[in-house]
Amino acid sequence: MIKIVLSAEQASLVSQATDAVELVDPTGNCLGVFVQAFSAGEIKTALRRRESSALRYTTAEVLTHLQSLWQLIFGHIFQSGVIWQSSS
Repeated sequence: MIKIVLSAEQASLVSQATDAVELVDPTGNCLGVFVQAFSAGEIKTALRRRESSALRYTTAEVLTHLQSLWQLIFGHIFQSGVIWQSSS
C-alpha cells in the first residue's frame, strides 16, 4: 500500500468532512474519493438497531410502498393522458 502524508491543513479538512472528499491532482483530475469510516458510536448504534425487535422493512418492501404512493398521487394524471388542461 502506498502511504501519502497530508499537510496539517489537508488533514484537518479531511478529518472535519461530513461527506465524501474528492481527491484531485493539480489539474483537477479526480484521483479518487475518500469516505470516512464509521465511528465506533455509529457501529454501536447500527448493532443495537439490528438486534432490536422493532419492525423493519426490506428494500423491496419500501420500493413497493413508494410505487403505490406514486400511483396514488400521480397515477390519475398518466391514466387520463392529460397533464395540463387550460381553464379557458
